[in-house]
Amino acid sequence: MGEDSDDSAEADSHRLRDLIENSSDLIGAVAGGAIGLVGGPAGSIGGAAAGVAITKTIRRVGVEVYDRLLVARQQERVGTVLAVALDDAQARAADGEKIRDDGFFDSGEGQRSDAEELLEGVLLQAANAYQERKLRHLGAILPSLAVRPDIPPADGHWLARLADRLTWRQFVVLAIFANPPEERLSLRDIDQDVSGGMGPTGGLRQEVEELGTFGLLGVTNSNGETGPVGSTYDSASGIWGVPMVRWRLTLQGRLLVDVARLADISTTDRESVLNDLLA
Repeated sequence: MGEDSDDSAEADSHRLRDLIENSSDLIGAVAGGAIGLVGGPAGSIGGAAAGVAITKTIRRVGVEVYDRLLVARQQERVGTVLAVALDDAQARAADGEKIRDDGFFDSGEGQRSDAEELLEGVLLQAANAYQERKLRHLGAILPSLAVRPDIPPADGHWLARLADRLTWRQFVVLAIFANPPEERLSLRDIDQDVSGGMGPTGGLRQEVEELGTFGLLGVTNSNGETGPVGSTYDSASGIWGVPMVRWRLTLQGRLLVDVARLADISTTDRESVLNDLLA
């Protein structure tokens, strides 16, 4: 894709500011009022600190996808993710994180860059994300990958697809086991042994099993090493056959937590799901 002309870039910047302002109510709901990018001149939206490459990608792809959508709520969701992405990019740059220079933002003859393709995919997922609490975390994906040259673009697409496929409650479960409350989990396991309980039933049980199937949640072995569900004798029939204190994120699970900033999920949301897990 060719370079933007000054007039085109300015027009897109105005459109980006407008669409973010049109999404302000939803931005406040899912980001807690932490996003502050709509002020100032339209041409400077995102700020120089956000990085030229990522700002151009967000501006160009964001406006294009937004204008394709006909449903107002879908447009608001896309505007919210764009605001989050710009804010995260600016914060990372302010922290001194360097934008990757391995070709992630480079387009070829008749081909878009990996960054543009990934952002379009994330925005189209966001447009249909009826669990709108996920939007803050979908918006984190591009800025995270922009500073992670250790993650190949193909892996980035896989992570984005996983984030789209998971439910909000699965996001929260991953956040819990990013820093598991081991004492509470141990007490739960003792109670289950005494009472002969089987843990929660219904949807939550299935969602946790699915995290194991996806390779995001695993179990520790006798050496304390984390492996996939099925790698130990007691996990052969599924993760619920293993004491909860031994549940751990796999390498892939930790990667998704980092890229989608799931560690930012509130204590209130974690406690609610954790209480259901411990029931």
